[in-house]
Amino acid sequence: MFVTILLLLFLAALCYSRPLRRTIANLLIDVPEVNVPKFLLQKFKFQKQNKEEKIVIIGGNAAGCSVAAKARRMSEKADIVIYEMSENVSWANCGLPYYIGGIVKPRKELIRTPTEVFNKEMNIVVHTKHKAVSVDAEKKTIQVWDLEQDEKKTVTFDKLVISTGTKNLCLPIENMNSPNIFPLKTVAHVDKIKSWLDNTKDIKNVLICGAGAIGLETGENFMHLGFNVTVVDMAPHVLPRALDLDMAQYFQRKLKKGGMKFIFNDAIQSFQKGEGQLVEQATLRSGKIIKFDLALASLGIVPNTEFLKDSGIEMDRKMVKVNSKMQTNFPYIYACGDIVQSKHLVTNKIGPNFLAGPASKQGRIVGNNVIVSQEKQLEFPGVLNTFIIEVLGFGCGKTGLSERECIQNEYDYGVSIVLPKNHVGYYPKSERLALKMVYDKKTEKILGAQAIGRNGAARRLDVLSTAITGGLTIYDVEHLDLCYSPQFGAPKDAVCMLALYAGNQLSEECSSVTFPQFEKMLEEHGEENIQILDVRTPEEYKKKHYPNSILIDYEDDFRNDLLKHNLDKEKLTFIYCRAGWRGYRALLIMKDRGFTNVHNISGGFFFMKK
Repeated sequence: MFVTILLLLFLAALCYSRPLRRTIANLLIDVPEVNVPKFLLQKFKFQKQNKEEKIVIIGGNAAGCSVAAKARRMSEKADIVIYEMSENVSWANCGLPYYIGGIVKPRKELIRTPTEVFNKEMNIVVHTKHKAVSVDAEKKTIQVWDLEQDEKKTVTFDKLVISTGTKNLCLPIENMNSPNIFPLKTVAHVDKIKSWLDNTKDIKNVLICGAGAIGLETGENFMHLGFNVTVVDMAPHVLPRALDLDMAQYFQRKLKKGGMKFIFNDAIQSFQKGEGQLVEQATLRSGKIIKFDLALASLGIVPNTEFLKDSGIEMDRKMVKVNSKMQTNFPYIYACGDIVQSKHLVTNKIGPNFLAGPASKQGRIVGNNVIVSQEKQLEFPGVLNTFIIEVLGFGCGKTGLSERECIQNEYDYGVSIVLPKNHVGYYPKSERLALKMVYDKKTEKILGAQAIGRNGAARRLDVLSTAITGGLTIYDVEHLDLCYSPQFGAPKDAVCMLALYAGNQLSEECSSVTFPQFEKMLEEHGEENIQILDVRTPEEYKKKHYPNSILIDYEDDFRNDLLKHNLDKEKLTFIYCRAGWRGYRALLIMKDRGFTNVHNISGGFFFMKK
C-alpha cells in the first residue's frame, strides 16, 4: 500500500512538474523535452502496429519470392512463411530452355535464391512440396497438403499472399502421357528432359506442340543439340497472341532459313505408340502424320487457382480480382503475378499478363503493402505486355498494342513500318531491323510497336515502351535525343525514322498500306482495277516479283520512264520496292505528276514474301 501511494505521488509530480520531466527525459532518451503521457501513448501505438504478424505466401517463384524479400526488408518482426508446391523456390523459368541446350550451366544457376538463403539470411520459413488445397478467407486459414508426408495441415494467417502462377494446359489427347512427351514449367520438368536426353540414344526428330515463346526457345535449343525440329500450332503464325501476321511471317522466314520447320492452322489430334510404350508419331487434324522421338507439350498455360473455388475471394475467368494495391475483396488477402489481371496502360482495360517483369514488380509492391499502414501502401500502375525473345540469333518482341488489338479496341490507327540497319551501313556487321509501330490518328500518340533483328531490337522496343508510358506523340518521338555512334545506331535513329514515317502519313505527304491491307484491297477492287508498280532493279525483279506488277526502276530514269507506261493517274495504284524507301520516293514523284490514288506498301518486298 505504501509503495502504491509513493508511485501515485511520483506519477502526479511527473505530470505536473515540467523540470522533473525534462530531467528524466534527458537521462533516458537524450531529447530536450518530452511530454511523457504523449510519449507513452505513441510508444504503445508503435508497438501495437508492429506486433508480430504472420504473413503466409502461397507460391514461391518470381512474385512470391519478391513479396517475401521485400516484406523482410520492411520488417524484422514479421513472421513470413512460404508454401511452394514444387521442390524449389525462386527458379528461372525463362532459363529452362537454355539449360536443355547447354547454354546455361551448371544446374544450380537455375535456382536464383536457394531455400537455405531464405531460411538463414532472411529468416523466412520455406516449405517446399506443400500444395495449397483450400482457403477460408473469413476464418483466416488455409489448408495445405504436405506431399512428402502425405498429410493435410491447417495454417492460420494474419495476411495472406496468393502467387501460385500458372500451370500447363492439358488437352485430352490420346497417349499424351507417354514418357517421351514432356511439359516444361519447372526445374523438375527440365530434369526429366535432361535425364531422357542423357539416357536415350538415336534421338533425331523433335516435335514442338505450340509456337509460343517457350516452344520456339526450346525448339532452338533442341536444334543446338543437333535434332530436327518441327513446330505445330493451330494458329496461323508464331507468337499468335503478340505479333501481327506481317511481322510474324517475316520472323518465320528467318527461322525457316535457320532450319526450323513449321505447320500452322493445324493441331495434334492423337499420338500413336510404336511397339513399346513410347509414342512414335502424331496425327494432326488435317490427317498429316509426323514421326518423332521426343515431343514438347507447350500448348498454353492456365491460372493455378482451383483451390480458391470456395474461398469467397472474387474471381474473373479463373483469375483473382485485385485493386491497384493488389488487394482482393478481403483487404488482408493479396494476390500477384500470373494469376491476376492488370490494367493495360494504353486501353485502361483489365486483362492477363503472363510475364516475369510485372510479376516481380507486383511482388515488391505486395511485400511493402503487407507491412505498412493502409495510407502508405503502393499501387501497381499497369502493363504494356512488353516482351522479347531470341531464336536462332534473331530477337523478336512487342510492346503495347498490335494491329489486331487496335481493331478490337476500335482505334482509328495508322501503321508505320521501316527496315533500317541496326547501325550505320559503313560500320562492319550492320544488319537490317524490322520495326513496326501503330499510332492513334486522333491523338497522335503511340499505341504499340514490334521489332525483329539480330542486334538492336530490344533497345528500340525499350525506347518505344518508355514513349508509350510517358504518353509521347509521334512528333515527340521524332525529336528524341537518342545516343549515336557508328557502332550503335545512326544520326537519325531507327525509332525516330518510325515516327518520321508516321508523321509523313498524317501530313498526307505519303499514303502507305501494309501487305495484308494491300491483299484485302486487291480482293475488294479486283486485280483488273488496280496498278502495281515494282520500282526495284531489273535484277531484283527477275529474281522474284509480285504477279502482274510493272517494273519501273527507281534508280534508273524513273521520272521519264514513268511517262512511257501510259499509266492511269486516277486508278488505284500500289508501289513496292525492297524495303519501302525507294517506294516512298517514287510515290512523292508520282503525286507531283498528278497521280491521285497511289499507295506505298510498307516494308516493301520483305513483307510481301510468303
